[in-house]
Amino acid sequence: MRPVLVSIWTKLSMRHNHYVCHMLILMLILMLLAPQLPVVGQPYITRQYTVTSDRDIPYTVAPAFNGRMDTMKLNVWYPMDDNAERRPLVVWVHGGGFSAGNRAEMNAVCERWASRGYVAATISYRLSFYGPWPFDPPFAYDTAEVVRACYRGVQDLRSALSYLSSNAARYKIDTSRTILGGVSAGAIIALHGAFVDDSDIRPPALSQIAPVTRAFEQFLRPDLGSMNGWQSTNVPLPQIRAVINIFGGLLDPRSIDGAPFVPTYSYHQKADPVVACGTAKGLWGLPLDVSANYPKIHGSCTLTEEFAKRGVDTRVYETWIYNGTEHAIHDEMRVDSLAAVFCVRHIEAVVSVDETSFVPDESGLHTILDLRGSVCAITTSTLSGIELPDGIYTAVSARHAFLFRIVNGVVIR
Repeated sequence: MRPVLVSIWTKLSMRHNHYVCHMLILMLILMLLAPQLPVVGQPYITRQYTVTSDRDIPYTVAPAFNGRMDTMKLNVWYPMDDNAERRPLVVWVHGGGFSAGNRAEMNAVCERWASRGYVAATISYRLSFYGPWPFDPPFAYDTAEVVRACYRGVQDLRSALSYLSSNAARYKIDTSRTILGGVSAGAIIALHGAFVDDSDIRPPALSQIAPVTRAFEQFLRPDLGSMNGWQSTNVPLPQIRAVINIFGGLLDPRSIDGAPFVPTYSYHQKADPVVACGTAKGLWGLPLDVSANYPKIHGSCTLTEEFAKRGVDTRVYETWIYNGTEHAIHDEMRVDSLAAVFCVRHIEAVVSVDETSFVPDESGLHTILDLRGSVCAITTSTLSGIELPDGIYTAVSARHAFLFRIVNGVVIR
């Protein structure tokens, strides 16, 4: 132990800050004792609970794109042994280009989030739209068909939220702490569910518009009705505290304006050929001109620029743009963990195992040391962007020193 302390004492004495030196020595002693201490999970971050699920629960009935009535269902996961009186809610929406996919694709994600302490639901929503005869989706009859498909998904998401609010007591849901999450088309629906409100201009495509003509048949396109669900109820919608956007986007970035900003975690590959990270028509990189009748979608790169232009506080949005060319997640577990860390800051939960009210100030220059006293990194930004092996580290500045962990690539303060 002595060489470790001497090494760190030498480094810090050069800064003439004996208080920090004494604190660091004490923390190192505590770290040496750490294996003997009980492990305390990070609320809503650590996967620590046994979970169960209720599946195939009908939550609404609404007309599909062709007028036929469609029954939407959801699956719900929740902890069995958390002893919680109320739990935050996360609702996940699957992808599939508004014409394919299934809620079961998000079952594993819901199970993970429920094991962290959430009530986690995955929903079905009305799929598909008319294509130009003789083609079917992913080819679209016109831009309005895709816009209408997106907003049918938003209606169904809000119907699911109403259902879960009505059953809050059953699942111990705290409706004041709700997170929306989605992948691809599901992320587009989740973002619109979070940001679109009554102050936004209603897209003309949602009103009654000219019918679709396919060969010798015509198909009506009536007004879609309320954005709060086709069968809108008087049940108040839960309060959305954050939205997780996995390679999705907004049809109109002006939806950000008006209502209070919803904290947003985004992940996108830079050259995604399906939903552009910048701004392009949906399916822009696919062959056969399949994107011809799709609307432009403003992806995570554009949205992050729009947040910055509007002066949105950088503490309420986080974006990971990965230098890749796929419509996929290059490291699903790490992205999932980072999203969990981001969200916990916005549901007013305790993140640290420290029972004091100390919140480390990460601004300014910090030197990162490992347990051997070696300098691993020097940073002037927050710790979230540091890429180091899993382990225990100390961040030292001229003002203070504090411990943090990296678990599965995620910084735990």
